[in-house]
Amino acid sequence: MAEASPITHSEIAPVPTSGHRLMGVSDVVTVATMTAVAALLLLRAFTIGLLGDELLFLHAIDLGLVASLCEPGSSHPPLMRLIVGCIADSSSPDWLLRLPSVIFSIATVFVWSRVLQQLIRDKTAQSLLLVAMALNPIWIGLAFQCLPYAALTFFASLHCLAWLQICSARTGTATVTFVLTGIALTWTHFLGVNMLLADVLIWTAMLISRHTTLRYAIRINLAICGCTLAVVPIALFLHAGRSPLSTG
Repeated sequence: MAEASPITHSEIAPVPTSGHRLMGVSDVVTVATMTAVAALLLLRAFTIGLLGDELLFLHAIDLGLVASLCEPGSSHPPLMRLIVGCIADSSSPDWLLRLPSVIFSIATVFVWSRVLQQLIRDKTAQSLLLVAMALNPIWIGLAFQCLPYAALTFFASLHCLAWLQICSARTGTATVTFVLTGIALTWTHFLGVNMLLADVLIWTAMLISRHTTLRYAIRINLAICGCTLAVVPIALFLHAGRSPLSTG
Protein backbone atom coordinates (compact mmCIF):
# COMPACT_ATOMS: atom_id res chain seq x y z
CA MET A 1 0.00 0.00 0.00
CA ALA A 2 1.33 3.42 -0.96
CA GLU A 3 2.12 5.72 1.91
CA ALA A 4 -0.19 8.73 2.11
CA SER A 5 1.47 12.05 1.60
CA PRO A 6 1.14 14.62 4.39
CA ILE A 7 -1.52 17.30 3.98
CA THR A 8 -0.03 20.74 3.49
CA HIS A 9 -1.46 23.99 4.92
CA SER A 10 -2.52 25.16 1.46
CA GLU A 11 -4.70 22.08 1.00
CA ILE A 12 -6.75 22.67 4.10
CA ALA A 13 -10.14 24.10 3.14
CA PRO A 14 -11.10 27.29 4.97
CA VAL A 15 -13.79 26.95 7.58
CA PRO A 16 -16.95 28.65 6.34
CA THR A 17 -18.07 31.63 8.37
CA SER A 18 -21.42 33.26 8.83
CA GLY A 19 -20.24 36.38 7.02
CA HIS A 20 -20.46 38.61 10.10
CA ARG A 21 -17.36 40.56 11.03
CA LEU A 22 -16.33 40.60 14.66
CA MET A 23 -16.31 44.03 16.26
CA GLY A 24 -12.90 45.64 16.26
CA VAL A 25 -11.47 47.84 19.00
CA SER A 26 -12.62 51.03 17.26
CA ASP A 27 -16.16 49.64 16.99
CA VAL A 28 -16.19 48.78 20.68
CA VAL A 29 -14.95 52.28 21.54
CA THR A 30 -17.65 53.81 19.33
CA VAL A 31 -20.44 51.82 21.01
CA ALA A 32 -19.04 52.54 24.48
CA THR A 33 -18.73 56.26 23.71
CA MET A 34 -22.25 56.45 22.32
CA THR A 35 -23.54 54.68 25.43
CA ALA A 36 -21.67 57.06 27.74
CA VAL A 37 -22.93 60.10 25.83
CA ALA A 38 -26.50 58.78 25.91
CA ALA A 39 -26.28 58.24 29.68
CA LEU A 40 -24.84 61.71 30.32
CA LEU A 41 -27.34 63.51 28.09
CA LEU A 42 -30.36 61.65 29.45
CA LEU A 43 -29.18 62.32 33.00
CA ARG A 44 -28.96 66.04 32.27
CA ALA A 45 -32.26 66.01 30.38
CA PHE A 46 -34.04 64.46 33.38
CA THR A 47 -32.34 66.42 36.18
CA ILE A 48 -31.90 69.94 34.79
CA GLY A 49 -34.90 72.20 34.37
CA LEU A 50 -35.56 74.03 31.13
CA LEU A 51 -33.13 76.87 30.56
CA GLY A 52 -33.99 80.38 29.42
CA ASP A 53 -33.26 79.85 25.72
CA GLU A 54 -35.26 76.62 25.77
CA LEU A 55 -38.28 78.38 27.26
CA LEU A 56 -38.14 80.99 24.50
CA PHE A 57 -37.82 78.21 21.93
CA LEU A 58 -40.91 76.43 23.30
CA HIS A 59 -42.86 79.70 23.36
CA ALA A 60 -42.07 80.10 19.66
CA ILE A 61 -43.38 76.55 19.00
CA ASP A 62 -46.67 77.37 20.74
CA LEU A 63 -47.12 80.50 18.62
CA GLY A 64 -46.89 78.57 15.36
CA LEU A 65 -44.58 78.91 12.35
CA VAL A 66 -45.71 82.30 11.05
CA ALA A 67 -46.45 84.15 14.28
CA SER A 68 -43.18 82.96 15.84
CA LEU A 69 -40.84 84.28 13.16
CA CYS A 70 -39.99 87.47 15.02
CA GLU A 71 -40.23 86.08 18.52
CA PRO A 72 -37.09 85.87 20.69
CA GLY A 73 -35.71 82.34 20.61
CA SER A 74 -37.04 81.79 17.11
CA SER A 75 -34.42 83.57 15.02
CA HIS A 76 -33.71 80.54 12.86
CA PRO A 77 -35.55 78.42 10.27
CA PRO A 78 -38.33 76.16 11.54
CA LEU A 79 -37.08 72.58 11.01
CA MET A 80 -36.21 71.86 14.65
CA ARG A 81 -39.37 73.57 15.87
CA LEU A 82 -41.37 71.28 13.58
CA ILE A 83 -39.57 68.17 14.85
CA VAL A 84 -40.09 69.03 18.52
CA GLY A 85 -43.66 70.18 17.89
CA CYS A 86 -44.55 66.83 16.31
CA ILE A 87 -43.86 64.88 19.49
CA ALA A 88 -44.42 67.35 22.32
CA ASP A 89 -45.70 70.75 23.38
CA SER A 90 -44.95 73.18 26.20
CA SER A 91 -46.93 71.03 28.67
CA SER A 92 -44.83 67.91 27.97
CA PRO A 93 -42.14 66.76 30.43
CA ASP A 94 -38.71 68.28 29.96
CA TRP A 95 -37.05 65.01 28.92
CA LEU A 96 -39.55 64.51 26.08
CA LEU A 97 -38.98 68.02 24.77
CA ARG A 98 -35.24 67.34 24.75
CA LEU A 99 -35.46 63.83 23.32
CA PRO A 100 -34.94 64.88 19.64
CA SER A 101 -31.74 66.72 20.59
CA VAL A 102 -30.49 63.72 22.56
CA ILE A 103 -31.15 61.39 19.61
CA PHE A 104 -29.42 63.76 17.18
CA SER A 105 -26.42 64.01 19.51
CA ILE A 106 -26.03 60.24 19.92
CA ALA A 107 -26.25 59.83 16.14
CA THR A 108 -23.63 62.57 15.75
CA VAL A 109 -21.11 60.52 17.75
CA PHE A 110 -21.61 57.63 15.32
CA VAL A 111 -21.08 59.95 12.33
CA TRP A 112 -17.92 61.35 13.96
CA SER A 113 -16.53 57.82 14.25
CA ARG A 114 -17.06 57.27 10.51
CA VAL A 115 -15.48 60.61 9.65
CA LEU A 116 -12.42 59.79 11.75
CA GLN A 117 -12.13 56.39 10.07
CA GLN A 118 -12.04 58.17 6.71
CA LEU A 119 -9.40 60.67 7.82
CA ILE A 120 -7.11 58.71 10.17
CA ARG A 121 -5.67 55.23 9.71
CA ASP A 122 -4.38 54.72 13.25
CA LYS A 123 -7.10 53.01 15.30
CA THR A 124 -5.78 54.32 18.62
CA ALA A 125 -5.81 57.89 17.38
CA GLN A 126 -9.34 57.41 16.05
CA SER A 127 -10.57 56.16 19.42
CA LEU A 128 -8.86 58.88 21.46
CA LEU A 129 -10.14 61.67 19.22
CA LEU A 130 -13.67 60.29 19.26
CA VAL A 131 -13.74 60.14 23.06
CA ALA A 132 -12.27 63.65 23.33
CA MET A 133 -14.83 65.08 20.90
CA ALA A 134 -17.86 63.27 22.30
CA LEU A 135 -17.11 63.99 25.97
CA ASN A 136 -16.14 67.63 25.44
CA PRO A 137 -17.84 69.54 28.30
CA ILE A 138 -19.01 72.30 25.95
CA TRP A 139 -20.63 69.76 23.65
CA ILE A 140 -22.23 67.85 26.54
CA GLY A 141 -23.58 71.13 27.89
CA LEU A 142 -25.39 71.96 24.64
CA ALA A 143 -26.19 68.57 23.14
CA PHE A 144 -29.22 67.80 25.33
CA GLN A 145 -30.95 71.18 25.13
CA CYS A 146 -34.21 71.69 23.28
CA LEU A 147 -32.55 73.96 20.71
CA PRO A 148 -31.43 73.61 17.06
CA TYR A 149 -27.71 73.14 17.84
CA ALA A 150 -27.75 69.34 18.22
CA ALA A 151 -29.55 68.92 14.89
CA LEU A 152 -27.23 71.46 13.25
CA THR A 153 -24.17 69.54 14.44
CA PHE A 154 -25.59 66.25 13.21
CA PHE A 155 -26.42 67.53 9.74
CA ALA A 156 -23.05 69.32 9.44
CA SER A 157 -21.16 66.17 10.47
CA LEU A 158 -23.14 63.98 8.08
CA HIS A 159 -22.55 66.55 5.33
CA CYS A 160 -18.79 66.28 5.94
CA LEU A 161 -18.98 62.48 5.79
CA ALA A 162 -20.83 62.70 2.47
CA TRP A 163 -18.11 65.04 1.19
CA LEU A 164 -15.41 62.51 2.06
CA GLN A 165 -17.34 59.73 0.35
CA ILE A 166 -17.88 61.83 -2.77
CA CYS A 167 -14.17 62.64 -2.94
CA SER A 168 -13.09 59.00 -2.49
CA ALA A 169 -15.72 57.19 -4.55
CA ARG A 170 -18.74 59.02 -5.86
CA THR A 171 -21.84 56.94 -5.09
CA GLY A 172 -25.55 57.55 -5.31
CA THR A 173 -25.93 57.26 -1.54
CA ALA A 174 -23.22 59.86 -0.90
CA THR A 175 -24.78 62.25 -3.43
CA VAL A 176 -28.27 61.94 -1.93
CA THR A 177 -26.91 62.35 1.60
CA PHE A 178 -24.95 65.43 0.52
CA VAL A 179 -28.03 67.07 -1.00
CA LEU A 180 -30.39 66.24 1.86
CA THR A 181 -28.00 67.41 4.57
CA GLY A 182 -27.24 70.59 2.63
CA ILE A 183 -30.96 71.35 2.58
CA ALA A 184 -31.44 70.39 6.24
CA LEU A 185 -28.56 72.60 7.36
CA THR A 186 -30.14 75.80 6.12
CA TRP A 187 -33.60 74.87 7.39
CA THR A 188 -32.19 74.10 10.86
CA HIS A 189 -30.16 77.24 11.57
CA PHE A 190 -28.83 80.16 9.56
CA LEU A 191 -25.32 79.10 10.54
CA GLY A 192 -25.86 76.21 8.14
CA VAL A 193 -25.37 78.71 5.31
CA ASN A 194 -21.71 78.94 6.36
CA MET A 195 -21.34 75.25 5.52
CA LEU A 196 -22.73 75.82 2.04
CA LEU A 197 -20.33 78.73 1.52
CA ALA A 198 -17.47 76.39 2.42
CA ASP A 199 -18.91 73.94 -0.10
CA VAL A 200 -18.44 76.53 -2.84
CA LEU A 201 -14.72 76.76 -2.07
CA ILE A 202 -14.35 72.96 -2.09
CA TRP A 203 -16.27 72.61 -5.35
CA THR A 204 -14.06 75.29 -6.90
CA ALA A 205 -10.90 73.49 -5.81
CA MET A 206 -12.22 70.18 -7.14
CA LEU A 207 -13.12 71.71 -10.49
CA ILE A 208 -9.71 73.35 -10.85
CA SER A 209 -7.96 70.07 -10.01
CA ARG A 210 -10.40 68.17 -12.27
CA HIS A 211 -11.54 65.85 -9.49
CA THR A 212 -15.13 66.35 -10.60
CA THR A 213 -17.11 67.54 -13.59
CA LEU A 214 -18.87 70.86 -13.98
CA ARG A 215 -22.09 69.06 -14.89
CA TYR A 216 -22.10 67.04 -11.66
CA ALA A 217 -21.27 70.10 -9.54
CA ILE A 218 -24.05 72.19 -11.11
CA ARG A 219 -26.62 69.43 -10.83
CA ILE A 220 -25.98 68.68 -7.17
CA ASN A 221 -25.84 72.35 -6.14
CA LEU A 222 -28.97 73.29 -8.06
CA ALA A 223 -30.82 70.62 -6.10
CA ILE A 224 -29.68 72.19 -2.82
CA CYS A 225 -30.29 75.80 -3.91
CA GLY A 226 -33.76 75.03 -5.21
CA CYS A 227 -34.83 73.82 -1.77
CA THR A 228 -33.07 76.49 0.28
CA LEU A 229 -33.91 79.72 -1.55
CA ALA A 230 -37.05 80.05 0.57
CA VAL A 231 -34.80 80.60 3.59
CA VAL A 232 -33.58 83.91 2.10
CA PRO A 233 -36.81 85.91 2.57
CA ILE A 234 -37.14 84.44 6.08
CA ALA A 235 -33.62 85.63 6.87
CA LEU A 236 -34.32 89.11 5.49
CA PHE A 237 -37.57 89.25 7.42
CA LEU A 238 -35.83 88.34 10.68
CA HIS A 239 -32.95 90.71 9.96
CA ALA A 240 -35.45 93.59 10.04
CA GLY A 241 -35.79 92.88 13.78
CA ARG A 242 -39.57 92.85 13.97
CA SER A 243 -42.67 92.16 11.96
CA PRO A 244 -43.57 94.86 9.42
CA LEU A 245 -47.05 94.83 10.98
CA SER A 246 -45.63 95.86 14.32
CA THR A 247 -46.17 99.51 15.22
CA GLY A 248 -44.01 99.64 18.36
